[in-house]
Amino acid sequence: MVENKQRMDAPTIGPARKMLRAALTFLAVPIIKATVLERTVRTHVDDFQLIVHPGVFHPRFFFSSMLLGRYVSTLQLHSIKVLDMGTGSGVIGLYAASRGAYVTAVDLNPAAVQCAKENVLNLGFESRMTVLLSDLFDVFPEGDEWQYIFWNPPFYPRPWRSMAEAAWNAGENYEVIRRFARDVRSRLSVGGEIFLVLSSEMDIQRILDFFSETEFIRGNLLSKSALWETFHIYRFTKR
Repeated sequence: MVENKQRMDAPTIGPARKMLRAALTFLAVPIIKATVLERTVRTHVDDFQLIVHPGVFHPRFFFSSMLLGRYVSTLQLHSIKVLDMGTGSGVIGLYAASRGAYVTAVDLNPAAVQCAKENVLNLGFESRMTVLLSDLFDVFPEGDEWQYIFWNPPFYPRPWRSMAEAAWNAGENYEVIRRFARDVRSRLSVGGEIFLVLSSEMDIQRILDFFSETEFIRGNLLSKSALWETFHIYRFTKR
């Protein structure tokens, strides 16, 4: 697999693009909420026919899940233990399970856990994918480890006031991502790797700094623009 040259600094965007992005987001959010966030819908992402319940991150409408999921589908995962953090509808874990991985998927939102369980059952992956309710690693005893951890984290540094908002808001100063970076090293097996999709909506350099403090080697695997936003998949390898 060919990777982009590792970048030590995060990509940046100009002020004009930031203003355009903010305006489009302001106009789009009410439409998104009315059409796809407040009712159960059926959708498809590549080969997966999915149910998405109200308050669950929609994997097709928002590009980041598809981007990370499609990258996961390029990995050799047969019989490898992986963790799908913040699973939402379950789609990233389903990509991994379809590649032969043994997947544990977790989410803080009970609606997302129920949604992911239904999708796993409907698609016949119950022997390869288990879905649990958990705030990051809280449900797991010490010593539980994975070779790969995949996460499409919340993008905004503000508090969340509902379970649905937890998919978008990472708490003040990205506290949720900071906690993840602090605790994840002990959850990876030797040479284990984390794959995160980060957005130009975020303070990417700040996020990268969380992981530089915990002794990871990092690389930017790919970047892709969609509408007014650019997404970056980063890999963090345990030294």
